[in-house]
Amino acid sequence: MTKFSAVLLTISLFVLSHQTAIAKPKPKVKANSAELSISTNSDNSIAFSISLDAEEFEDVNADWWLYVNTPAGWFYYDDVNRGWMFAGPDKDSILPTFQGQLTSFDSFEIDTVSGLPAGRYELFFAVDTTMDGDQAGDEVFQDSIFINVKEEKKINVTGGVTILDIEENNGQYDLVISALDSINLKKADITVIERYEDGDEQTVLRKAKVKKVNNNPPLRLSLVLDRSGSLNNNEEKLMENGVLQMLGYLKNGDQVEVINAASNYYVDASFRSYKATPVANAIKYPSVTSGWTRINDAIIRGIRDADAHSKNSRDQKAVLVITDGEDNRSNSTIDSVIGVSQQTNTPVFVVGLADESDPTDLNLEGLSNLARQTGGRFVEVFTADFFNSILGGLASSLTAPYEIAYRSKERYGKRTIILKVDDGVGTYLYEKEFTPI
Repeated sequence: MTKFSAVLLTISLFVLSHQTAIAKPKPKVKANSAELSISTNSDNSIAFSISLDAEEFEDVNADWWLYVNTPAGWFYYDDVNRGWMFAGPDKDSILPTFQGQLTSFDSFEIDTVSGLPAGRYELFFAVDTTMDGDQAGDEVFQDSIFINVKEEKKINVTGGVTILDIEENNGQYDLVISALDSINLKKADITVIERYEDGDEQTVLRKAKVKKVNNNPPLRLSLVLDRSGSLNNNEEKLMENGVLQMLGYLKNGDQVEVINAASNYYVDASFRSYKATPVANAIKYPSVTSGWTRINDAIIRGIRDADAHSKNSRDQKAVLVITDGEDNRSNSTIDSVIGVSQQTNTPVFVVGLADESDPTDLNLEGLSNLARQTGGRFVEVFTADFFNSILGGLASSLTAPYEIAYRSKERYGKRTIILKVDDGVGTYLYEKEFTPI
């Protein structure tokens, strides 16, 4: 290298090192004016606000993102509908909040929420200057805040663990189980017990290890939706939106039936793919929208349909009920519903919307007993705003189950399999009868 070339190189390096870097966009998100994290109770309001300094990217077309990771999955804010939309368990499923030019603005309140279920949330505000509706491969500029909701006063849950399926081969048992999102099965102390017809009990497995089921059987889910006159228009719309978004948790091969119930009940969509248009239409345009409550008879119909549709296969089956009142029109009692459920080994999951001023309007004892004795779950909520997160959590537990394997000490004969799960917070028990073929 000549002396002249060396001088030029030195000058070039000096210029490059002193060039002013392009100022990048600076999004900012806050919750109750906090910037890094907040801790709050479930009944407190949380105001979300965002601001943006576009810097030298002013007027550049971009994707705008506002999304939150919750105990029930990912949600994103939809600017068109001015509301939160459920994206599912994967961040990759979120969609842009808005697409258009970047513009600097001071703090702007997006939404105020209250009654969030207990858990840890992370809220993100982000932009990327490749307007393609996808963050993959793009340079993303983002800010986030952690929100810790410490307690859960407006949601009560009964149940927690469900044996969805049992397969036996020469004394080797494989149990497919689901659990509440709050129960960490991988860290829980799990015991498996067998009770035989003579009343004798044997512990067949201690400190059971669980593993995720990769190719779990298809789900046959019967949805029983209360359409009686006691639901107001806003509650009914929130229920419909929650159910529609819940379908996003389901997977290829899963099928859904929709039964709408009031003074009478109607099967508005028989079992078919959860993606099918008739399923969505049955949720959005029910045959009945007012009257009394004939929910028990409707649940029995859902149980029998789910059982018939999955007969002679390893299909998982379940009934999910959403109601806000007490049955006042059925020919069947809660005990009858429990009997049919137990005969068919079909768990019933119930979400009950209670009136905070008069919770007795909801058959709390009967519905919680129904869930407990059928191996399902009963969730009591006091505001329909919870439907999205609760339904997403229930669907996630059904479609992402775990498996426990053990070898029985008794090769033949009917037995009751008892699952005992202790997660350090509570102990959950579930029994399921099974007869090896």
